[in-house]
Amino acid sequence: MKKWSTAVTIVLGIVAFGALILAAIGLIGFGYESHELSVKTKQYSAAQAAAASTQAALQEQLGSQSARASDLASQLSDAQDQIASLQNAKYCTNKPYYIDYSDNSSVSDSLKSWLDSTEGGITGDDWDYVWDNSRVSIHKIHGNYLYAYVVYFDESSLGFSNAVFDLTNMCWLDR
Repeated sequence: MKKWSTAVTIVLGIVAFGALILAAIGLIGFGYESHELSVKTKQYSAAQAAAASTQAALQEQLGSQSARASDLASQLSDAQDQIASLQNAKYCTNKPYYIDYSDNSSVSDSLKSWLDSTEGGITGDDWDYVWDNSRVSIHKIHGNYLYAYVVYFDESSLGFSNAVFDLTNMCWLDR
């Protein structure tokens, strides 16, 4: 039995020694994993700090760009208001219902008839071409005042369409 007990003691010693080696290996492995975890945690914290810094910078840029966009929108609105005002200003408020563009005499008759009904005292008219190669003409209607108009006839080759511009009031009667 002594042999048997010695053999058991040896086996138990070997098992205990193996357990001790395994425990040491486990501690070394845990230490390594703990070190890796610490390194990864530091890397994550650094990346998180960089992301927070980048986010703050982007939010600052966004605020700046938002203010700029608001300013540009305001400028655009002002410009659109000015354009609308100019477009409204270029058309006469008092204008004839109809202008006959058959020829210069017809246009003059239309203008005289309209002016006589609104102003009265029309005494005559005359007109003359502005250019030799175009039908654009200046019409003068005489009365209590001189009323002057530039008359455009439909000449697509020159880019003109039927229109009358009132030189006295600086606006379009018909366009």
